[in-house]
Amino acid sequence: MLKYIKEYILSNRVHLIDSLSETDKNNLYRNADLFVSPSLHEGFGRTPIEASMFKIPVITSRETSLPEVTMELVNYYEPARDVEALAEAIIKVLKNPPSEEELSRIKCIYENKYKSESIAQNYYDLCKSFIGKNKQE
Repeated sequence: MLKYIKEYILSNRVHLIDSLSETDKNNLYRNADLFVSPSLHEGFGRTPIEASMFKIPVITSRETSLPEVTMELVNYYEPARDVEALAEAIIKVLKNPPSEEELSRIKCIYENKYKSESIAQNYYDLCKSFIGKNKQE
């Protein structure tokens, strides 16, 4: 990666980050025009949701959990290893970004779906259902 960045003189445009504070991460989201997640495997797919919460257009692959977690509300490309498909998706979204209203709508849907209280309630209900099943056996 470093060789490629140096060879194509991209060091002023590409920044490799090992770790970020929550504040720094949020600042990156706030100042982004686009968030791209070219993931090949995701357990949950938190970063496309986080970016959407900052009302940033998102492009992601359709791998593993991503379409389900993002509820088919963001931009996708496939196949995941196709760099041309990814490049086309990036150009398309940058030329025709979603409206502010659409980004706000997506944010609202994710806020409702992924509220801490709702998730905690779901875990509680799940645990309670297991306890109920064990008592019946």
